[in-house]
Amino acid sequence: MYEAATQILTLGQYHCHIIYWRHKVSGHELKLRFSLFRKGVLLVAVPLLFEVAFVSILYFLVLQSQEQTQQRALILSNFQEIAVAAAEGYQAVFASISYATLPTSQSLDDYRAARNVYTNHVSDLQKIKSHPLAIKSVQALTDGAKKAVALLDDIDFKVQHNDLSVYEGFQYSRRGMALAKELRDQLTGFRYAYLRKLDESNIESERFLKLLRSYVIAGISVSIAMAFGLCFYFSKSIVQRLKIVRDNSMRIAAEAPLNLPISGRDEITELDKTIRGVADIIAESRRNERAVVENASDIICTIDSQGRFSSINPASTKIWGYEPDELIGRRCIDVLAQDSANTLPSNKEGMLSHQTGQFENRVIKKDGAYRDMLWSVQKAADEQSLFCVVHDITERKEAERFKQQLTAVVSHDLRTPLTSMQGALTLLTMGALGELPERAAEKVKILDSEIMRLIAITNDLLEMESLTSGKLDLHMRDTELADVLERSKNAVETFAEQHGVTIEMPSTDVNVVTDADRLTRVVVNLLSNAVKFSPPGETVAVDVSKATDFVELSIIDRGRGIPEGYHEIIFERFKQVEDADAKEKGGSGLGLAICKSIVEQLGGSIGVESTLGKGSRFWFRLPLT
Repeated sequence: MYEAATQILTLGQYHCHIIYWRHKVSGHELKLRFSLFRKGVLLVAVPLLFEVAFVSILYFLVLQSQEQTQQRALILSNFQEIAVAAAEGYQAVFASISYATLPTSQSLDDYRAARNVYTNHVSDLQKIKSHPLAIKSVQALTDGAKKAVALLDDIDFKVQHNDLSVYEGFQYSRRGMALAKELRDQLTGFRYAYLRKLDESNIESERFLKLLRSYVIAGISVSIAMAFGLCFYFSKSIVQRLKIVRDNSMRIAAEAPLNLPISGRDEITELDKTIRGVADIIAESRRNERAVVENASDIICTIDSQGRFSSINPASTKIWGYEPDELIGRRCIDVLAQDSANTLPSNKEGMLSHQTGQFENRVIKKDGAYRDMLWSVQKAADEQSLFCVVHDITERKEAERFKQQLTAVVSHDLRTPLTSMQGALTLLTMGALGELPERAAEKVKILDSEIMRLIAITNDLLEMESLTSGKLDLHMRDTELADVLERSKNAVETFAEQHGVTIEMPSTDVNVVTDADRLTRVVVNLLSNAVKFSPPGETVAVDVSKATDFVELSIIDRGRGIPEGYHEIIFERFKQVEDADAKEKGGSGLGLAICKSIVEQLGGSIGVESTLGKGSRFWFRLPLT
């Protein structure tokens, strides 16, 4: 049993060495690699197998301890039975002596009772075969019992036949005393033999307890060694390699070279390969990003929390005249014009309060010239820096200034002479300067019409400029929509009669908060267009519908319609469906653009629904409040 337990423990210890093993095939060394799942199974299986082996050993030892305890109890039980039987034999012999020396009915009864007990007990002891010592003791007791029974039978026979003399009685008494002494000595021998056996059993128990303690200590030691061994193995095969993977991820962020590739065939190796692939992609992306930044036509820069340039691309050389090295570390407000100094932060507090988005300012070039710049600013995630894209809008600003100058010229230097010319032509037409010949009157009439067209175009240009520049003054008040429609119809009615078109106005009691004059201009423009493109004899209808929070006004014609691709385009400046419309129908291409701008500034929206060849429905919506 001890040898088997020792072998099981040894096998359990060898399980610690199957974590990583090598097998030589044809002089080459083949290394087995385990996946993380298999390593996890191994981490559970090895301690489990050892624990099973260790518990099995303890179980066998406990069973053996129970066997030894039961054997000791059986030895004690056998000794007690043999001792009782020997004592009964001793008592039976003395009862026979008493019966031989003084044969009375009482001594006969005592003798026969003692003899029956003794013989029955000796007969029962024949069943004991549990231990060699017990078998030997029973055999010796049986031999002694035969002598005692023979003596008892002789005494009983003599007494029953009255053939026992006094002398023979004393002789039997002497033989009985000798036999009793022999039985006593035999009992003493039994006692010493059993005591020696118990001593041997105690020694064996102590040795067994020492062995059990040794196995427990060995099992605990092996468990500790196994725990440290597995910890070391997994630290080396998993933790250390994961540290390399983590270090590689940090190196990617720092743009540093990666560690050597991780060897193996498990998931960590695959993760390392994936990270290396990602590193290559990121490196390529960074190269492309640098190429884009370095070759960008706009200035791309970063401003730190102290308001200094921390990075800037080479476009600064072309636009501002500064090399990137001249600007890095320099305060950004140093290159701003005095009127633009507060557009960029100059300290950490300004950085925290600075808003992202777009703004314009002026920058002083290295040669002292000023450039107008449009800054697109995005605050970094840590709010400690600004990422900026700076676009040069100097030419656009110059164009805007030129447009303003042109508008002023058109307003003052062109519209005024045209108005004077129209007045003079009106006087000529009325005959204030004398009667004109018929042919001359026709020319003057044509000239007057063209001058009116020029004045209308000039007014549209000026109004469009006011709308786009935000200089349009709106006078919002509660307005009856019926009055606006009536004024619009009166303004267009003569023009409609000339084209043979009828205008159909609805009756409505809707009130809106709006600029009545601007709204009338929108309705007049839409009615004029509808009349212009309607065939003679047709009707232009106006419809008003009221919803919960807005009112919709529609102008419906039965003209040629608008192609689907032009539904959005016609609301842009100078856009018409056909190029010939400007000559045949008149107009500058600004009417719908003006309508769109006015409606949007009034808080509404505008659109068109049209089917080619069937007419159009222009609509706009205004909020009721």
